[in-house]
Amino acid sequence: MYPKDHVQTIIAEDEETIRKEAIRFAQHMNRNYSGGTTTFIKVMSREEAQAHVDKLADYEKNHPQPDSEDFMDGIRKLFNKCYSHEKE
Repeated sequence: MYPKDHVQTIIAEDEETIRKEAIRFAQHMNRNYSGGTTTFIKVMSREEAQAHVDKLADYEKNHPQPDSEDFMDGIRKLFNKCYSHEKE
């Protein structure tokens, strides 16, 4: 009724393993969660993930919370962990 996008982080050795795990996750959610359908869309490229992190950081800067700095630090660290194996 109220569709929304959500980014799920999956860390694995390669993109194909990430894709397989994401599909398994979506299937698991569809079998076990009654809040709606979960659909795997794609594995984000580095550029798409960076744009998503930037969007989250911009929103947090415009709507500060007591934990905003920790949140922004956490998403930056997670991005670096996910994409550190790629060349800049």
